[in-house]
Amino acid sequence: YQRRVHGEERLMPSSPRPVGALQLHQVSSHTVHKTAYWGDLNIGTPSQSFKVVFDTGSGNLIIPSAECQSIACRSHAIFKSSASSTFHKASCGLSGWDNSKAAITFGTGKIEGSCGKDMVCLQRGMCAEMGFIAASTESDDPFSHFLFDGVLGLGRAEISQSKAFNVMSVLLQSKMFASPFFSIFFSAVEPSMVIFGGYDPSLLAHPDILWVGVTPSTRTRKSTGYWEVKTTDLTLNSKPSGLFNGRHLPLVVDSGTSELAGPSDVISKLERTIQIAPDCSNYNELPLLGFLISGYSLNLRPEQYVDRDGNMCRLTLMALDVPPPKGPLFILGIPFLERFYTIYDIQNGMVGFGIARQGNGIKADSSVLDAIVPYGASSSNWTSAMPFVSAPAVSDKSNRKIVGVIFCICIVVLVFFLMIVRLAFGSSQKKKQAAAASPQENSA
Repeated sequence: YQRRVHGEERLMPSSPRPVGALQLHQVSSHTVHKTAYWGDLNIGTPSQSFKVVFDTGSGNLIIPSAECQSIACRSHAIFKSSASSTFHKASCGLSGWDNSKAAITFGTGKIEGSCGKDMVCLQRGMCAEMGFIAASTESDDPFSHFLFDGVLGLGRAEISQSKAFNVMSVLLQSKMFASPFFSIFFSAVEPSMVIFGGYDPSLLAHPDILWVGVTPSTRTRKSTGYWEVKTTDLTLNSKPSGLFNGRHLPLVVDSGTSELAGPSDVISKLERTIQIAPDCSNYNELPLLGFLISGYSLNLRPEQYVDRDGNMCRLTLMALDVPPPKGPLFILGIPFLERFYTIYDIQNGMVGFGIARQGNGIKADSSVLDAIVPYGASSSNWTSAMPFVSAPAVSDKSNRKIVGVIFCICIVVLVFFLMIVRLAFGSSQKKKQAAAASPQENSA
């Protein structure tokens, strides 16, 4: 199943506005990076329509309710529970004296609301009953500035109120599709897609995919619910930068964040290291900015990590200090996802990174050669040093199960072999004893 999502442009210095189906080659040159991608869904019977962000950094469906009097709610479509014959109240899945209420904090902003269940349709024939949060209050910043109404969380089940609120868990349980995958293709030059149940190879500039296991929290050793992968450093021109100071900051793949975000000390050092000129005078000398993942540097070109409006340039970086136990962390937001086509394996807990095609069916161009580079190598080595897997690998947990099964089989085979040897040896001994006794009996 494919869902086309729309983009929200950021214009400098004016405020965001939408552009249909992301045909950015038809937009004037002062357009720079998108700040959000959204699509449509329907809730209730009869259906009520909403525009929602597809957000891998959160785990719940959140929409404004009719009871919400916040400015952010009044400027968007609201859900009227009394108008839906299939709506019913639900527990928010939390322990405590009042589990009918929920409060969700985002990187910027906060919502509070009540929980319910109703029929949710992502498109015709793709409907299921699931839990969601109907917001009764929303902070003005940032929600009042958004052109979309709500958030559709595509994070892992651990970050949802419960599995009944996790979109992918519900859709898989409802047999909406057989394969436990979804994929996100964000493009500045052609229609963007969220694909449920798989991915589209035609959206790749190169057929290989780098699959990386999702990592648990380094502190609690439990899943944070984010699609986070391990890294040891940022890279500049595919070389280590040392900006993490030896820290192992997890990278969170987050389709709901408009920029690249990280701890304030790392962002400050990165800005000082790159030293972009506000008038763009050194734009052509800027380095590749990369993220070291599973032995490869996944690189962004300046056009991906710089907002350029004529002779005005700024980095698409944002300081964001996430407290423990989930933080600190570094967020790979929209600038990263416009460069890499990402595929999410729910069953095995893996993320696949592929190089996104750059529009109009073009499968590859010169930028492919510096997109994914073996750690410490130059871009010219890319083609000959890409041992990617082209299909999802099993997770570490699955590997441990397989090893355990093989070990048990080996033990059983060994025991069986020893029993055969013992029986054979015993039979041989009996024959020898019988042969030794036979002459004595004959002489008698």
